[in-house]
Amino acid sequence: MKITDKYAPNLIISIILVFSLIGFTVTAILNFYVTNEKAYISNSADNNIPAIVTEEIEKYFDNSTNYSKIPADVYMSAISEDDVKQVIDGKIINLFSHYKKNGGADTEDQEYKHSDFDYSKLEESIKGYFDKFANENNIKKDDEYTAQMEHTIQAAKDEIENYSDVYMLSLIDNTGILKRAFSYYNDLAPAMYVCGGLALLCMLLLIAISLTRTSLASYWMAVSFICASVIMLVPTLMIKLSKFEEKLIVRNNSIYTAVTHFISKVVNGMIILETAVIVLGGLLLILYFTKKKKALKKKLREKKYLEDLKREAAMEEPAK
Repeated sequence: MKITDKYAPNLIISIILVFSLIGFTVTAILNFYVTNEKAYISNSADNNIPAIVTEEIEKYFDNSTNYSKIPADVYMSAISEDDVKQVIDGKIINLFSHYKKNGGADTEDQEYKHSDFDYSKLEESIKGYFDKFANENNIKKDDEYTAQMEHTIQAAKDEIENYSDVYMLSLIDNTGILKRAFSYYNDLAPAMYVCGGLALLCMLLLIAISLTRTSLASYWMAVSFICASVIMLVPTLMIKLSKFEEKLIVRNNSIYTAVTHFISKVVNGMIILETAVIVLGGLLLILYFTKKKKALKKKLREKKYLEDLKREAAMEEPAK
């Protein structure tokens, strides 16, 4: 049961297995997490981001009272924490849906950057305030009055939308990065399946080559699992230990919280996954050495048995 048995084919297949496992891991993380809007929405909910954003919006409207003379309650009475959550989730869903559908294609329509939230309650509240103010102060409801009211409504919507962009997706989108990144989105799933299928094929080939010595196949698979995981784990641990996400300079509390926790979740998930694969590789190595030890003991017993037979035969010959 020597490791050198069919060394060349085992080594080549193991190297392919290492890179196919790395490819599968990377594409799976990109496909199921980094480009998955549900992961962003879940992270937002888990870290109470809607509540933080609601406080920031309320603070903004409180400060705006100094120059607009419109009480913050006019806005906040029409927008709740649950409403803010819908805006946050809507912006994420619309943007990801747009790029998953269109890839890197250019589109003139910019509506995908908005949440599609129904602001009718907010509009009614602002209109109600303007009407009351106009009636109490004998202000004529002319085109200028209507334009100012519409401007106030739109400005309020824009601010709520801006504060709800907790992952700065609109800002990132303006750089063109998302368009370039999502131009490869449709290749992610096929690449993941190809890498996964190739990894499975390599494992089956290792078993087939060592069909009469299954423990040898477990050795090569163990080495491949450990190598692939270490290659992925080392840079991941470097990011984790450097506390990269905590060094991000973002003044907005909601954005900082959402982004840093999302990065931490990805990094921690990779560490857990790669550690689990290393443990699996370790178990396969233990299996290999356990079987090797048993085989060695069996071989020693057989050798001792043959030596005993020879010794008995040698003692019987003089008697004859």
